[in-house]
Formats: sequence, structure tokens, C-alpha cells
Amino acid sequence: MDPRLYYLLVDLLYLGLPLLLCFSGPAPFYKKWRYLWISTLVTGFFFTMWSAAFTAGGVWEFNTARVIGWYVGNLPVEEVLFYICIPFAGVFIYHTLTHVIERDYIYFHHELISSALSILLMVVGIYHLDKAVTGATFLGLGIFLAFQMIVLKPRYMSRFYFATPFIILLLLPAYAFLTGAFTVQLVVWHDAGETLDIDIGTLPLEALVYGWFLILSNVTLFEWLKMRAGLE
Repeated sequence: MDPRLYYLLVDLLYLGLPLLLCFSGPAPFYKKWRYLWISTLVTGFFFTMWSAAFTAGGVWEFNTARVIGWYVGNLPVEEVLFYICIPFAGVFIYHTLTHVIERDYIYFHHELISSALSILLMVVGIYHLDKAVTGATFLGLGIFLAFQMIVLKPRYMSRFYFATPFIILLLLPAYAFLTGAFTVQLVVWHDAGETLDIDIGTLPLEALVYGWFLILSNVTLFEWLKMRAGLE
């Protein structure tokens, strides 16, 4: 297979595999698609702009030998699709676990978890504002968690935290592929000087935090839209 198709194939796998499972189970996911697509398009726009800004600033760069060569602005089309396909898979995992496992194990602790994470992320982000990836990712996520607790007061965060290990397992192969774990050449290069330089295999820690932030943003808007529609 042409190596330029690898990134596109990863996107399609992350979209296609959950898609096959959306029509079965105790709470078929396809019935909530209208809320998912709105949340994906809205959050995808903001994360695409974030990626475009970092690409323009040289914070990260795409390997032209590992993309098909179609661009949206300065981003490969595969990167734009990433912000649709990965959230689809992530929200599907969250939705499925919420309905398959009835007991909410973390309900009485989710506010404490969110408070501690928010403070920790903001402190690290502020302390490392000189590092573009670390500062923007950690500070942005910390502020977002604080906004959730103060304004939205979400009851679903306990469910999201329960799903987090599974979401991390979802994100690891995608980001490992992008950073060259499975191929001779990586797909995206990150400026190590703009991160904490803490790597998990080939991927920087910030990549996982960024991916978790992406899926959390989708779940947040997804749940808000369902609430506005009077759905659980």
C-alpha cells in the first residue's frame, strides 16, 4: 500500500469500526447521531484552527511523504478528518460504557477529581507558558474543567472519568502511529522545545492530554445538546 494512504486509513478505521457497532446494543448509538455531528463539527472547527495555528507557527509539521497531498488551508485533509473520526470513536466508547455498565462508580468523587485536575493543569500550564504546546494544552484544559464545574455542573463527568482508561487506549495507537511508532517515518513532527519532553514511547505526553481534551469537548457539547432536547 502507498505510505501516503496510511493516515487516511487510520482515520477511516477509527470511523468505520464504531460505525459498524452503532446499530446494536441496549442503547443504539445511531439514535443520538444528530447531537454527535453538531458537537463534532463545532469542536472540530476550534481544534482544526488550533492545529492550523501551531502548524503555521512551526510548532508541528506534517511529513508530505505520509499524506495524500490534499490540503485545507495549511493542514492535510487527513488532519481535518482526524477531528471528526477520533471524536466519533471516543464518544461512542463513552456512550456505550454509560449504558452497558449501569452502576456509576465514581459519582461521589467526580467533582474532587475535576477540581484537582483543573488546578494541576492550570498550574503546569501557567508555569510552562513559554512552551506553546504545554502551555496551551494544559492551561486550556484546566480552564475548560473549571468552566464545567462552575457553569455547567455536569453529572456525566463521573461516567467520563470511568471511560477515560478506555479512551486512552483508543488514543494511544492513533498518536503512536502519527509519531512514527509503527512506520519508518513519522507523520507529524513536534518541536520538543515546545513540550515538557516527556514521551510515552514515541508520543509526547501533551498529545494524549490534547486528545483527551478533544474527546471531552465533544462529550460536553454532546451531553449539553441532549439535555436541551430533554434526553438522558
